[in-house]
Amino acid sequence: MTPKRTWKKPKKPQTFKTPRRQYKPTAVAAALALHAEGITQEKSGKLVGMDQTAFSRINKRVRERAKEEGIEWGPAIYQEHPEIFEPKPRPGRRLFFSEEEVDKIFDWVIGSPERRKMPTSDIIKQLNVEGSACYDDGTKKPISQSRFNDIMYKKGYRREKGEWKPYLGDAHREPRDTSAYLTFPV
Repeated sequence: MTPKRTWKKPKKPQTFKTPRRQYKPTAVAAALALHAEGITQEKSGKLVGMDQTAFSRINKRVRERAKEEGIEWGPAIYQEHPEIFEPKPRPGRRLFFSEEEVDKIFDWVIGSPERRKMPTSDIIKQLNVEGSACYDDGTKKPISQSRFNDIMYKKGYRREKGEWKPYLGDAHREPRDTSAYLTFPV
């Protein structure tokens, strides 16, 4: 019979891998400047906290970006064009309505008590027909029910008993609580 092992196998220390967007542009520029002076990729990368593969990838990416923008690669690039060391903005979800259009939709709905009491589907039909949200060239933007609800929620309104009403905050609750206490003392 073999004896039971009482010790645990030591675990390897976990190394934190830094995504490329966490490298500061100043660190990238400093590492590339060191490499341009003749220091190896591994040493210049370690001085700013990245390994050789990450440094090589960033070096390639920055050189390609400089080539795309028509910037000549050289020692003065670090002072003259610091913007190429910033990470490129990634494509994200675009804003469907600008702030002015959101305000226009919100004001149109809240502008009359009849519209606030209308079902959401009817409000959307009127919005799409009247075109209160339009592109600059006059063409209409259709609005979906979920997008309309998001606009109303972000403006601080909620649907209650078939009507769009503002949320009651602490400033509204306090006078109601004190008046109820005065009316019905304990």
